[in-house]
Amino acid sequence: MRIIIDLQGAQSYSSRNRGIGRYTLSLAKAIIANRGEHEIIIALNSIFLEATDDIYAEFSMLLPPENIVIWHVPEPVRYIDKESRSKREVAEKMREAFFANLRPDMVLVMSLFEGFGDDSVTTVGAFSHTPTAVILYDLIPFIHAEVYLENPDLNSWYLGKIESLKRADLLLSISKSAKNEAHDYLNIPEDDVVNISTAADAHFYPQKVDDLQKEAVKSKYGIYKSFIMYTGGVDYRKNIEGLIRAYALLPFELRDRYQLAIICSMSDAHKVQLTKLVTDLTLPEDEVIFTGFVSDEDLVLFYNLCEVFIFPSWHEGFGLPALEAMLCGRVVIGSNTSSLPEVIGLEEALFDPRDDLSISAKLEQALTDEPFRERLRKHGVKQAKNFSWDSSAITAIAAIEEKIGTFKNRHISTSNLETKPSLAYLSPLPPERSGISDYSAELLPALSEHYEIDIVTDQSVFTDDFLGQNYTMRSIDWFRENSYCYDRILYHFGNSHFHQHMFALLEEIPGVVVLHDFFMSGVSAYMQHVGYKPQFWTDNLYKSHGYRALRDKISTEDIEETIGKYPTNISLLQNALGVIVHSANSLRMKEQWYGKSPLPWSSIPLLRIPSLDYDQSEAREALDLPEDAFVICSFGLLHENKLNHRLLQAFLDSSLSQDSRCHLIFVGESKGIEYADAMFDKSMASHAKNRIHITDWIEADIFKRYLQAADVGVQLRTNSRGESSAAVLDCMNYGLATIVNANGAMADLPQEAVVILPDHFSDLELIEALEGLYVDQNRRVELGQKAREIIRMQHDPIFCASQYLREIENFYDDASDKLYGLMRVVPEKLESWSRDELLTLSSDIAQNFPPVPRVKQIFMDISILHNEKASQRDKKRFLTFIKQSLIYPPEGYRVEPVYLSEESSHYCYAWKFVSEYFDLTPDLFSSDFLNDDEIDSYLGDIFVGSELGVMSTASTHLLFNMMQYRGVVLSCILYDSRAILELDDRDQLKMIASLDRFLTISRAEKEEIGKYISEQKIERYKRFDMSSSVDELSSVFATLTQYVRYFELGEKIVWRVEGPFDSSYSLALLNRETSLALSKLGHDVQLHSTEGGGDFLPNETFLEMHYELKKLYNKSIGHCEQEVDVSSRNIYPPRVKDMKSPINLLHHYAWEESAFPQQWVEDFNHYLSGMTCLSTH
Repeated sequence: MRIIIDLQGAQSYSSRNRGIGRYTLSLAKAIIANRGEHEIIIALNSIFLEATDDIYAEFSMLLPPENIVIWHVPEPVRYIDKESRSKREVAEKMREAFFANLRPDMVLVMSLFEGFGDDSVTTVGAFSHTPTAVILYDLIPFIHAEVYLENPDLNSWYLGKIESLKRADLLLSISKSAKNEAHDYLNIPEDDVVNISTAADAHFYPQKVDDLQKEAVKSKYGIYKSFIMYTGGVDYRKNIEGLIRAYALLPFELRDRYQLAIICSMSDAHKVQLTKLVTDLTLPEDEVIFTGFVSDEDLVLFYNLCEVFIFPSWHEGFGLPALEAMLCGRVVIGSNTSSLPEVIGLEEALFDPRDDLSISAKLEQALTDEPFRERLRKHGVKQAKNFSWDSSAITAIAAIEEKIGTFKNRHISTSNLETKPSLAYLSPLPPERSGISDYSAELLPALSEHYEIDIVTDQSVFTDDFLGQNYTMRSIDWFRENSYCYDRILYHFGNSHFHQHMFALLEEIPGVVVLHDFFMSGVSAYMQHVGYKPQFWTDNLYKSHGYRALRDKISTEDIEETIGKYPTNISLLQNALGVIVHSANSLRMKEQWYGKSPLPWSSIPLLRIPSLDYDQSEAREALDLPEDAFVICSFGLLHENKLNHRLLQAFLDSSLSQDSRCHLIFVGESKGIEYADAMFDKSMASHAKNRIHITDWIEADIFKRYLQAADVGVQLRTNSRGESSAAVLDCMNYGLATIVNANGAMADLPQEAVVILPDHFSDLELIEALEGLYVDQNRRVELGQKAREIIRMQHDPIFCASQYLREIENFYDDASDKLYGLMRVVPEKLESWSRDELLTLSSDIAQNFPPVPRVKQIFMDISILHNEKASQRDKKRFLTFIKQSLIYPPEGYRVEPVYLSEESSHYCYAWKFVSEYFDLTPDLFSSDFLNDDEIDSYLGDIFVGSELGVMSTASTHLLFNMMQYRGVVLSCILYDSRAILELDDRDQLKMIASLDRFLTISRAEKEEIGKYISEQKIERYKRFDMSSSVDELSSVFATLTQYVRYFELGEKIVWRVEGPFDSSYSLALLNRETSLALSKLGHDVQLHSTEGGGDFLPNETFLEMHYELKKLYNKSIGHCEQEVDVSSRNIYPPRVKDMKSPINLLHHYAWEESAFPQQWVEDFNHYLSGMTCLSTH
C-alpha cells in the first residue's frame, strides 16, 4: 500500500507553529515508524521553502530521499487575493494531478483548512479521483458560524473546504467528539469517520524543578506566588472571560495564595479586553497574569509548577493542553463539553463551562480538597497512558487499509456505456504491404461494436470495400484541426515507413498506442534518410540512448548494425497514454530498456479470424502441388533474421530432401533482396531444386491457399525486436504442425500447440523436428487441433476487441486525472496570464510530471575545464573520465556534460562542448539540439561536480537544494582534501556535508575527510558517502546501478582471476587462494594463466594434483574477458592493454621494487575502461 502524506499543515504560515503543525509532524513520524510493509511518501509544497528545508532535513533521516517529493504550482494562490483565482484553480488541479501521477492507494491530507491567507493548496476531488483521507480536527467554525464566519470571504472559503471534506473517502478524527460532529452536522456516515485520537510530545513529563530554576522562570513572567494555569490560545470558545470571572468568585484567602496565569500569546486587543475585565471585577492587576508567548521549554516548566491546570473551553476538537498537563502529573480539571470528557476521563474533574459558579466551585475543590487532588493526580497519570502517537498511527493505518480494501473490487464498467465513445483510428490499411494493414482490416469490424470509429489516414487508395463503405475517412490535416471531436484516439505503430506520419501526430495529439514492433529504429532511420524528417533518427538515438548510440552510428560502417542495436522509441512511448503490445516478450523488453516504468502497458493477443474448414487437396490442386506431397512452408519476407537459410540447409541435410514427396516452399517477398537471391541460387544448385520454391510477394487469397496446402509450418527467428509473428499464428490458425525457436515472442507460445526449439538451436535439432513430424502424422494432427483451439479461444476478433475496449477505457480513465487530463482543462484558465506567468507554469508542470519512460541522467559538471587555477593534470584526468563515461555509460543512464549558467541560476546541457569534443558535425542534429538548454533533472539522476567551490557557495546553495529535493544524488570529485580540511567557513562546511557522495583520490583522503566532517559536528541529513578513488569514476555509477545489486541479492558474479597460480611463489599462492575463496562464496570463477609477458600453459602435473584449480582453469579456456563481470589481475609487470571487463582489479604487488614508469600511467589512462581499482596486500 502506498500512502502520500500531504504535509502542508507543517508548512503553512497559519498552522506551522500551532497545534496543527505539531500534530502533523508527530502523526506523520508515527505513521512512518509503524508503516510495516507499506510505502509512505511525504509531499511538500515548494512555495514554503524555509519550512521545506527544515522538514526535509527532519524526514530524510526517516525515509529514503525518493520518498520525499516536492510539487510546484504557480503563485500567489491565497484565497484572499481576488486576482489569483485562476492561478488557485490551476494550482488545485495541478496538486491533485501530481498526487495521482504517483499512483497512491491513498492520499492523507493532514490539514485541509489551509490557504485563506497564504499559498497553501488543499482540495479533495477538485480534479482527481484518487482516494483521499483527511484529518478532522473539529467543525467549530461551521457549528458557530455566527461567531467565526461573519466575514463573507472567510465564510465562502470555509464552506468550500467543507465541500472538499464531504468528498473525502475517509475522515480520521482526532476525537470521538469530532467524529460525532461529522455525522451530526455533515451527515457523513459513521463508517467513513474513524477516531484516531491524538497524543502529546515526549518532552511533556514530570520534572523536578529546583528552587533557582523555579524562581527564575516565574519572575521572568511576573509570577511570584503559587499559580493556577491555563494555556491553549485566546478565542471566543476558549472561555477565558468565564475563567477570570470564576477566579474572582474564589474566597479571598485562595486568591491571595494563588495567582491565575493565562499562559499563551495574544493580540494587544485581546489583552486590553481581558485586562479591562480584571479591572471591572475589582481584582488586583497582579492576581491575573498574561504571560504572552512562552517557549516550549518554559511551557513544560509551567506545567510542572502549577497548582492546578484548568481548561474551561466551551468547544474543543481534542483539548491537547489538558493531556500535556496530565502527562506532567498535575491536577487537571476541565469542561464537561465536546471532547474534554474523553480526554480527562473523570467525571468528578469536570464542570459546566457556561456556569461561572460551577467553574469556581470545581476550582476551589481542586485547590483545597487534598484527597480529591490526589485522585486527580493518580488518575491523570493513568489516563495519559491511553494516548500515544503510535496508537494513533496504528489506528490510522488500519482505517486506511480497511477503506482501501473496499476499493479492490472497483473496476471500470464497459458494459453499460450509454453511448459508444467516438474513436479516431490511425493505421495503414490495405492495399499497403504491411501486416498491420491486414490486421486493422480484421480488427475494425469487431471494434465497431464498441466505438463510433473514423479512420485517419494519409492513403488515397483503399482496396477493402467494407472499410470504404462503413467508415468515414479523415485526412491528416482535418484530424489536426478537429481532434477534439474524439473521445478516444488509437494509433497503430510498426517499424516501417507506413507509420512515419504518426510520430508528429502523436506528439501533438496524445492517444493509446498499439506497438506492433518494440523497435522503432527502422522507420526512424528511414524518415531521416529520405528527408521526410531530417535528423529524426539521430535526435531520437540521443534522446533514447545518449551519446554512446551517436558514437556507434558515426563509427559503424554498417548502419543496419546500429538500427538493430537500439530501439529508438522513447519519444513515442513518452507521448502515449498507454501502450498495447501483443506478447509478454515486448513487456520484458520494456523492462530491459526502461526498467519498471509507471506508463501503463497491456498485452492483447494478436487477433486472427478463425479459419473455416477447408479442403487441402483443393488448395494443392490450385497451387499445382501433388496431392500426396509432404509440404513444408515458411511464411513471410525472406531475411537473415528469419533464418530462412538455416531451414534450407536443414532440409537439404535431412532425409526429406531425398524423398520425392517432400517440398519446401518459402512464401514471402523476395524480389530485389540480396539475401533471397543467395537462397535461390543455393536451392537451384541443390539435388532437390525441383522441390524447393520461393514465391515472392503474393496476394492474400493465394497466401491462404498455401496455408491450406501445407502440412508443416516453420517460422524461425533471431534478433527479435519485439514484434509478434503473425505468420506463426497464421500457421496455427490453419491447423499446421508448426516449428518455431524460442526467440522473442515465440518463446511464450504454448508448448502443447507448437514445436519449440531452443533459441540457439542446432541444425541437428531442426532436422530431427522436421523428420519427426514427417513420420508422425498423429503428432501433426494433435498439434494442429490444439493450435486451432487456442486461436479460436484467445485470438478471435470479438474477444480481442473486448480486450481493446477494456484497455483503452482503462488507459483513458487512468490518464484523466494526470498530465493528459490536466492539459485538457487548464488552457481555459490561462487567457489572462502573461507570458512570464505561462513560462513559470510550464516549468512547474515539467517539474511535476517527468517524462515516462525516462532514461536517468548523470550530469557531469565541466567547470574544472574553465578554471584557470586547476592543474592540467586534473583537467586531463577529468576529460578522460568524461570520455570514458560517455562511451561506456552505466546501464540505464545517459551521461550529460553540463555547466553553470552565467547568472549561477541553473545548469545547462553542454551539447556544443560534446559535439566539438567528439567531432560531431552540426548537420547530424536538428537545430534544437545545438542549443545548450537548461537541464531537466528528476528523481534518480546523479550530479557529479568537478569543482567543490562551485557547489559550496551561497549563490548555488538554493540550486543544489532544489536538485536534492527533486531526488538528484549530489556528488563531487575531490582532487585535494585540503579544500575541505583547511576550510574555516562553517556555512560552507554545512553545504559540503549535505552532499550525498565524495569521490576522492585515495582511501586515506576519504578517511581523513570523513573524520574531519565528524569532528566538526556538522549536522547532516543526507546520506554522506565517499567512494574510494577517482580512477573508479568512469564506472562508479555502473557499479552502483548494476554490480552492487548482485551483492545485495546474492547473485553470482563472473570473476576472471588472472596470473600465475602453479608455483610456490606468494604471487601464485594469492591467485589460487583468491579463486578458491570466490568459488566457495558461490561466484562463477575462471582461473586464467598469465604473466606480465603474456599467457602461458600451467604445469600439467600441478593441475592433476589440484582438481578444483584445474576445473576453474578449464572454465577460462576459450572465454574472452568481455564475457565476465570482474577481472582480477595479479601479475608483474602490470599489463593493461587487454583488460576489457566492466570492473578491473589491478593488484599492487611488488611494484615498489622498481620505479613506476610513466608508460604504465599512460597505459592505465588510455586502455582501461570501466572501473579500475588498485589494491595493496
